[in-house]
Amino acid sequence: MNPDETPLVLLVDGVREDRRALHEQLSQHYRVVEAPNARSAAQVLESSERVDLVLTSQDLPDSSGLRMLDQVLGYWPPIPVVLMINEGEEDAAVQALQKGAADYYVKGDAGPLRLLRILANALDRSRGELAAQEHAREMGVLNAILTALNRELDEEPVLDAIVQEAQALMGTDACSIILVDTDTEQMFLRASTRLPVRDMVLPVPLHRSIAGRVVRERKGCITQDVTQDADWYCLGLDHLIPTPVRSMLTVPLLSGGDAIGVLQLINKRVGPFLSSDLSLMESVAAVATAAITRGRQFASLRESLQKQKELAAELERAAQDIITQTEAIEAALPASAPRSQLDAIRSQADHLRRLAAG
Repeated sequence: MNPDETPLVLLVDGVREDRRALHEQLSQHYRVVEAPNARSAAQVLESSERVDLVLTSQDLPDSSGLRMLDQVLGYWPPIPVVLMINEGEEDAAVQALQKGAADYYVKGDAGPLRLLRILANALDRSRGELAAQEHAREMGVLNAILTALNRELDEEPVLDAIVQEAQALMGTDACSIILVDTDTEQMFLRASTRLPVRDMVLPVPLHRSIAGRVVRERKGCITQDVTQDADWYCLGLDHLIPTPVRSMLTVPLLSGGDAIGVLQLINKRVGPFLSSDLSLMESVAAVATAAITRGRQFASLRESLQKQKELAAELERAAQDIITQTEAIEAALPASAPRSQLDAIRSQADHLRRLAAG
């Protein structure tokens, strides 16, 4: 197994000797990071590397295992917690299981092999539950986006929903939809959870940028470290961006074989971007492209209808002018003068009115 794929266990115990003995037992099977108290454990949990399991003692210098459990249960993806108790603390173990702990372990109970089995079982159950939960969340996000697409004809509400849902699902600092103006070869921001603007032209060259490369190649990419990518081009918008860009996931918005822009996620908070993330975002990008295409069609139809409305108004005004002029001419004619031509003009004016009414 690749060392980076070995599960990372956070061991929280205030007794140094116990902590060192447990570390020695576990280190042959897991990567282990120690924390002597709840405060230092919280710092580990907030780090960029995902913790796979928390093994915590009930008795901590600044807290308790039960309070630690409450804290860990708030993280996503969920992290299994195994509570370590001393003999006589079974009530705490029962409470922990009721709250959602994966299991408990009585210190010194049947030796290290039992502890290893408990941790292995907890990790296996967690992986199965996580896969099911992630699939449910992904389906929920896609359903929410499709619902927005079916409900709205304008693209803006749909794109706003897409970037919000994608950011929440992936756990990133930001998500943006960037489009390309093929006439000017400029890139502009269409929707974003990070920048409080819309349709802002970005100072990003199409020929030398990560987004531009994805547009040109029509293929998504993961950039784990933007500083190591030759096409990384800083936007120069630091006053609008609260945190520096570290990593990116970028997928093209494909329409008829051409890339009209990209969907881009920035800075995954826990762990690296994965190939499964790329596949999921390609599905989201397809919905975004559909929303943009339909939005443009709707805007074109709305513009056409507006032009028809304006033409109808012009026809109505022209018909009314003709009738007014005909009435003035008729009023000036002698009573015996023929009026057949005036009647023909009135008929033409009525025809214009019917055309205008449509």
